[in-house]
Amino acid sequence: SMLRSLLRQFAKKPKETPYYPLNSQHDINQIRNLGIIAHIDAGKTTLTERMLYYCGALAKPGSVDDGSTVTDYMKQERDRGITIRSAAITFNWENF
Repeated sequence: SMLRSLLRQFAKKPKETPYYPLNSQHDINQIRNLGIIAHIDAGKTTLTERMLYYCGALAKPGSVDDGSTVTDYMKQERDRGITIRSAAITFNWENF
């Protein structure tokens, strides 16, 4: 599947990625938690994909319409173009 190949790609990279952090010790003052809440079809998954892309975690952002997003990994989600299960992602931004 696309998710497996994406995770394999991250595993081969020597730099830190959201799925394979090199150093799991983070200064608590640099951790930010963000929740995205919006109405159906407001673009939450698309926003999440762009966040992962702009921080360097993805080579290219996935598309809900194409069924290629990282956070919508279930077959039903990809087939129907909707999010069924909530997801949590971790990524680094600049010096945080």
